[in-house]
Amino acid sequence: MVVVVCLTDASPSVRSSRASALAERYRPRLQTGTLQVVSPPHSIYPPWLSPSSPSAHGPPPSSTYGDGPRATRWRAKLALDFAFLFSYCAGIPATYYLHLVRI
Repeated sequence: MVVVVCLTDASPSVRSSRASALAERYRPRLQTGTLQVVSPPHSIYPPWLSPSSPSAHGPPPSSTYGDGPRATRWRAKLALDFAFLFSYCAGIPATYYLHLVRI
């Protein structure tokens, strides 16, 4: 069994802090590969979604669900985060995949 933790916080310092806490607490599992901690690169996000981009606060594409701009950005980021995680996990030889989300 392999557990993959995907850190998707917008803040690099939050991601780094969480990764350090996981490394400290679960070092043996990380060393054996039964726990893997990953984070999507900022390059997967379009400019209007990247927190470091000046256009991040500009209008996102129109929403198909009638959501406001903030909800549209959140939904788009969530979809890209999931796509990254699914792609990463496709390389792990496993029979089953269980996806748990803390939102």
